[in-house]
Amino acid sequence: MGGSPRVGASVEERVLDGLGNVDVALRKNGCSVACEIVVSSPVDKEVQNLQKCLAAGFSFVAEVSTEKRRLGAVRALAKKQLSEEDFARTAFVSPEELFELLPSLESPVTERENTVRGYRVRVRLKPGEQVAQEERRGAVSAVIAKAIRRIKATKK
Repeated sequence: MGGSPRVGASVEERVLDGLGNVDVALRKNGCSVACEIVVSSPVDKEVQNLQKCLAAGFSFVAEVSTEKRRLGAVRALAKKQLSEEDFARTAFVSPEELFELLPSLESPVTERENTVRGYRVRVRLKPGEQVAQEERRGAVSAVIAKAIRRIKATKK
């Protein structure tokens, strides 16, 4: 049973040889996103969680909260403590914003430019079909909601 899944979502995934957990880990096509859900942890603890996820090798880390003020505080401290490169791989979003962000991380829009009969032609390839995106959004939404309920229940 050892090892991390290559495709899918997991809650409380153990990372760094058991030294920590990621609230929600999402993986697809070589892209991995760690989601840390902020409920009531101190800001410095949340920045440590971001560092843990980055050290564990996730492609991208999302700090998720329904409280914009708390996200702003975590973002401000993270900007001071993370390298520029690591900060660029980090997002501070609401659950709704996370769902908008994920498709671009999973398969970003690719753009090609060719010359056809002397004209410069730019071709943009967009990620997956709308139906497939909606199905993924529903599945990820269920995992995030479950993790938020679990975390809130343990904080009481």
